[in-house]
Amino acid sequence: MAAELGVWATSMRRVIREQLNLYPYRLRKLHSISDKTKYERKTKCRALLERGTHLVTLFTDEKLFSVEEKFNPRSRRILATSSHEADEEGRIVFRSHFASSVMVWAGICATGRTPLIFVEKRAKINQDIYIKDILEKILPWAKDHFKDTAWTLQQDGAPAHKGKRQQDWCRGNVADFIAASDWPANSPDCNSMDYCVWSILEREACASKHATIAALKESLKKAWDRIPQEALRAAVDAYPKRLRAIIRKGGRHIE
Repeated sequence: MAAELGVWATSMRRVIREQLNLYPYRLRKLHSISDKTKYERKTKCRALLERGTHLVTLFTDEKLFSVEEKFNPRSRRILATSSHEADEEGRIVFRSHFASSVMVWAGICATGRTPLIFVEKRAKINQDIYIKDILEKILPWAKDHFKDTAWTLQQDGAPAHKGKRQQDWCRGNVADFIAASDWPANSPDCNSMDYCVWSILEREACASKHATIAALKESLKKAWDRIPQEALRAAVDAYPKRLRAIIRKGGRHIE
């Protein structure tokens, strides 16, 4: 812009910031949401808000973690006198086309966290695997943690979560759960695991490359245990605020 107008870049920045009170914002990529989906998000978020059960809800999700280093190229910099020196000091982060990875399931609530569950390599999480390898394993933890307190199971709209067998299992084994038909589609901004917890875990566990899946799992477990409960509680407390924000925006994205 400065070159187009024939002025110094510093002068242009001063005019934009001090006189026009404008700030540069990077472009963002978001999934497109249809008018129908916006309406359903708004309607379902209002119903979820009326439940008023977020403090006794177990928020759950799955995420794929890679052995490769996770970094943010926009915030990570190398100070050097030349490009060559920067490369020598570690500016280049190599990537593999077929890096090893592991699928991780986890859940949090206002007062605790589940153990991490690692899904076996190459196993596609369908209804049967989800029930047998995840829900049946975590149900004893939930009953012990909540004891006599009524609690709610939250799941997103992944295919393995909304099949008939899975929904029937929940009806027969969990006193209260958010049915697949009640959870808004395209809504990671509603799940505390998505909008907060996974990024904390990935930042802490994947700051450096892991040689093996076993090493990655160990780092994930240690980092999971180190996350302060205050951070998890804050993520849960943000849930009703986010529902209200989505309602105010008519079901549109809030981030």
